[in-house]
Amino acid sequence: MLLISSYFFIVIIAIIIILAMIITSFLALSRDDSPKKKDPSHYATLDPKNMKVVELRAELDARMLNSKGLKSQLIARLTKILKNEQEKEESEKAASAESTETDEAKKQEEEEKKKEEERKKKEEEERKKEEEEKKKAEERERNLLEKRYTLPDQPMIVVHPSRTAKSGKFDCTTMSLSVLLDYRQEDNKEHSFEVSLFAELFNEMLMRDFAFRIYRALCECPEKPAKEEKKEKEDKKDKDKDKKDKEKKEEKEEKEKKEEKDKKEDEEEREEKMEEDKQAEKKEKKEKEEVKEEKEEKKEEEEEDEDMEDEEDEDEVVRIN
Repeated sequence: MLLISSYFFIVIIAIIIILAMIITSFLALSRDDSPKKKDPSHYATLDPKNMKVVELRAELDARMLNSKGLKSQLIARLTKILKNEQEKEESEKAASAESTETDEAKKQEEEEKKKEEERKKKEEEERKKEEEEKKKAEERERNLLEKRYTLPDQPMIVVHPSRTAKSGKFDCTTMSLSVLLDYRQEDNKEHSFEVSLFAELFNEMLMRDFAFRIYRALCECPEKPAKEEKKEKEDKKDKDKDKKDKEKKEEKEEKEKKEEKDKKEDEEEREEKMEEDKQAEKKEKKEKEEVKEEKEEKKEEEEEDEDMEDEEDEDEVVRIN
């Protein structure tokens, strides 16, 4: 009995397995025979009122909805679903638009903040630059005022440079004549050439004036007391000549000065020659006197010798007697 029951149980299990296999194969065949579901088309491309029943059912099946019923029911279902799809899409678009708008607004706000910060930085930099320029301008004005209105201890000529010349960059400074004369040959510009030419002419003028003063001082210096009369005469002549020279022009003055120099040199040479001649005459006189004295001494000696000889002769005569 146990064997029969176990055999019967095994047979039943085998039958069940066979039936399950048959059912699964049938279902697979039925699925393969059924038409494939298509994707639901967009709501904007559909018009439920003008669509056929097959098309309506296909759209409903694609949307996993009930496709049974009359055409009017199918149209109502599909229109309702299409409206829902349209509302969803519009809401999504609105949300995306709002998000994009908010993002753009945030970006604009950030850009505006950056622009404001940059503008503030630029304004601060410009303000600092303006303050620095004002300080520099005030310092320049203060230095210029100090230069213009600080008077020297000794009396001098006060010179103020023009504020309009060279856009206010024109300046006046005190320089020595030696510095002005120490110019280079390459300085051929107009202003530097004029300054160097003026320095050369001014130097020549000073040399001429000082030379004249030195020469005049040498001429007016006191001489030996034996020549006071000549000095007085020469001084008178010099004074007369000076008066005449002042009335004449500068060119004539130079010529007359040269003539005076030549005359004075000639006079000095003549005086020197006269002194030399006098000294030579004195020497000759002394030599002549010395020669005379020597001759006289020789004569005296000869006379003395003759006297001695006479006395000796007389003594001899006396002895003889």
